[in-house]
Amino acid sequence: MLQSGADHDILRAAGFSPGRRHDRNDERQSFVSLNLDNLVDKAYRGKGISEILAAPPSALLGLSPNHDEALAALKIKSVGDLGKWQHAVNAQALVTLAHAEVAETAADA
Repeated sequence: MLQSGADHDILRAAGFSPGRRHDRNDERQSFVSLNLDNLVDKAYRGKGISEILAAPPSALLGLSPNHDEALAALKIKSVGDLGKWQHAVNAQALVTLAHAEVAETAADA
């Protein structure tokens, strides 16, 4: 569940945008529209999430095959492995929490 403006900024940077659609019973359902092309190398534009997660880390924009070799030494062989790598998960948690800490410190002043 999204809790902060930082979470929303991360989603916007990833190309997420809110949307609406109708199901067969014409009941409104929320869905998310996303454009992954801003996150991946040209060769992976238009690919689905499963295919990107199975791809080498160099599928991400800004990473090269040299990064694949370095990450392989850490047993990270795919975008999915990188996303689940505990050190990356911990770092992302700290970045997200830092926004809350800054807001709390400012409120205390």
